Amino acid sequence: MTDKKPNQYKDALESARGTAAPTASELHDALDKAISAMTAGAWISHKATEFEHGLTAHRRKLRTAAQGVKDEFRTKIAAEPEQVDENDWRASWYRTSRMRMQ
Repeated sequence: MTDKKPNQYKDALESARGTAAPTASELHDALDKAISAMTAGAWISHKATEFEHGLTAHRRKLRTAAQGVKDEFRTKIAAEPEQVDENDWRASWYRTSRMRMQ
């Protein structure tokens, strides 16, 4: 029987989620001020209306993408065990991931 070790891959996913989630939210939030300005009448014309509709569509797509990122992380993390066999690749994730970067 092999010894169990912490799942380093799960730890890495949790760490990456912490940086990815705010970035994903910032993407769709970035358009809020522009859309608010357009709604308040900052620019009024047929082209302005088209522009506002485009901004709104982009924000909706970014919001969907941001939620997809969060959902993907949650699903992957939930599927990972806390402990793995000592010979499992996830037990040495940090070491092997650094080797791949060199």
